[in-house]
Amino acid sequence: MNRSLRSTRGMAMLFVLAALVLSVTATALIAKSRTASRLASLADSRVSLCDELRIASEAPIRHWLQTASAGVVLQPDVGEPVVRVLNDRWDTGGQAWRLRISAWDQCGMVPIGSVLQDHPISSEIPDTDKNRVRASLLSAESQLFGLDQLAEGNLSPFPQTQWESVQTFGFLKETRPAGETPEVKAEADAIGALLSTHSPGGSGRQGRTPPIWLNVNTAPVPLLRRAFALAGMDGVDAIEQARAEGEQSPVNLRASSRGGEKIASIRFVNASPVWAFRIDAEVGGVRRSWWEVWSLTSGTWEVVQRLAIHG
Repeated sequence: MNRSLRSTRGMAMLFVLAALVLSVTATALIAKSRTASRLASLADSRVSLCDELRIASEAPIRHWLQTASAGVVLQPDVGEPVVRVLNDRWDTGGQAWRLRISAWDQCGMVPIGSVLQDHPISSEIPDTDKNRVRASLLSAESQLFGLDQLAEGNLSPFPQTQWESVQTFGFLKETRPAGETPEVKAEADAIGALLSTHSPGGSGRQGRTPPIWLNVNTAPVPLLRRAFALAGMDGVDAIEQARAEGEQSPVNLRASSRGGEKIASIRFVNASPVWAFRIDAEVGGVRRSWWEVWSLTSGTWEVVQRLAIHG
């Protein structure tokens, strides 16, 4: 075999090797692209399934509101008016599914309108939070309040639940795998656990301080003491004792100013017509969360606000 033929064969082998490398590389890139596409598609499908869980959550929320919300009594040492409605987990199609629902009584907190109007009841709120509310809402054009308006950097206004310390009021039993540790609240004292955006008395946007509704069975006791003092009333000790025993206080009073002090009327109730819910849906490691406000209007519970929780 002459030198020219050997050289030609050598060049041919180089071309074959080069083509093989290119082919393998292209195949790997295609496989990687297809894998990424499949993963993206899988993530999208899990997001859609989370959305379906949110829609499905309306049934247990409505049932809880109709059958359990009016009987909620929280222990007197609670710092926020939150109850656990549902904490369920199951496996389907090789994926872990979870649905968690917590409820905050909008009549168990200080109304945002009282902060804007500098009502004495707002003294229970830290100054940093009051300044945050005024900076965000005083110049806002919308007549409606939402916790999304109070987002500030990485500080979320939406509260989360300390599952190990929250009472359960409802018809559904909690299910959790044996040995699993409940999730701990990620952010302490979120502003959404201190201030209500949907007080039945109104928003206070019209330049007047709206009536304040307070549920004596769910509001933190320090807030009740402040409200009763402003209203010139006694009775918090009896309410505290009843709550410690798990009994409702049969209170439905409307109190107004005393001693000439001009304050908005305060209505003490033993059941709330407005509740806010945090819904956490998780499918296969993908999680989505929402904040929904439900109001009792003409005898029917309806969603009046729904906000997606990001981050």
